[in-house]
Amino acid sequence: DQVQLNVLGAPTPSVAAPAPVPCGSAAQLSASITGTASSHYWQGGDGTWGDVTALSTTYTPAASEVGTLGLSFCAIGTCGQTACATFNLDVLGTPAVTITPSGSTSICQGSTVTLTASGTAPVAWSSGQQTSSITVGTAGTYTVTATSACGQTDASIDVSVTATPIASIDGPANACLDEAITLTAIGGT
Repeated sequence: DQVQLNVLGAPTPSVAAPAPVPCGSAAQLSASITGTASSHYWQGGDGTWGDVTALSTTYTPAASEVGTLGLSFCAIGTCGQTACATFNLDVLGTPAVTITPSGSTSICQGSTVTLTASGTAPVAWSSGQQTSSITVGTAGTYTVTATSACGQTDASIDVSVTATPIASIDGPANACLDEAITLTAIGGT
């Protein structure tokens, strides 16, 4: 006689790579299992799980969880063996913001420079504008603030303006014929 024996191997769980999530927001997670599993569950972190026994669930990080979190999805095979897939969830903290000028921040009177803010949250400039770029032509310190549910971050840049020189000539206004005089240019380089 022959008997066909099916040997049940351990299940192989896998997790789709999650997108980074801002603090205070829920991450959408999904997993799959190759092989046969009698049950499965999500684990790890200090935050709140949606349904820990579903293939697709959510995870809301705790307020203290910022950076890269190590979480797991585990499957229990029909023979009791457990296999886990560990994955990283990036939780964004306070927003980042930087200012990039379109050229030199030391400009001549009548010229302008464009300041562009880039980061991970909506921005507001000290001048009141809420666009990513502003064009300025006056001297001063320009500050941009990025704000999210995690807090706010500021970045500043100084713009200096060199006044247009006023040229003048210093020397005698009158001279006699064949008399040598000295004239001096003033007001610039």
